Amino acid sequence: MAALICQGKAPHGSIAPLPISKDDLFKLDVDDDVWQNVGLEDSINGLSPAWLAEERVCSGIKYLLELRHCEEEETCLLRERKALTEWFTEEWSWLQNAKVAADNDLIYELDCKISELASLCLSWQLKLSEMPSLPRETWGISIEELHAASCTSPEVDPADSEEETLDDADSENEEENLPIDDELLDVAEEFALADEYHHLPELISKVTHCHLQWW
Repeated sequence: MAALICQGKAPHGSIAPLPISKDDLFKLDVDDDVWQNVGLEDSINGLSPAWLAEERVCSGIKYLLELRHCEEEETCLLRERKALTEWFTEEWSWLQNAKVAADNDLIYELDCKISELASLCLSWQLKLSEMPSLPRETWGISIEELHAASCTSPEVDPADSEEETLDDADSENEEENLPIDDELLDVAEEFALADEYHHLPELISKVTHCHLQWW
């Protein structure tokens, strides 16, 4: 501390504590200099410190801590977003390569996986549209490929349906006035329509069964 004060790097008004000999470090008594609290008093010239008495300083400290917390959280979220895009890019590449080398017996299963993965990518991109993208960020899939996956998608049962994802994204962005990519919304609607189409025979069967029971 004394060296920092001499170099002018210490805060204004800093007072170096009294030095303690290493040999006497574990032999402290009640009347030793360490208990004098030199430079640690709560008042200067009888006045309370600004961090304690001034409301603006107290508010500024809180806002500064909140800002640092937000910056740390943003760094963590960007790191997670990068990991998300890298994982999806690798998974999508493996599926595309597997489909090229697969025989006819595996094409249908791979198409199901591709459609499921594309639906997952769409859901993530809609949710992440509120965040700034990373420099040179790539998902490894284009809007055209998302369109193709929605048009040729087999029956898929993702964790969150595309329609719910679309409704959630619309409501969130209406409240916060945040723009969403129109192309992503178009693809989300296509996935929702495809999902309804694949569930239509099941719905017709249920309606017919109820009608026969009624008669």
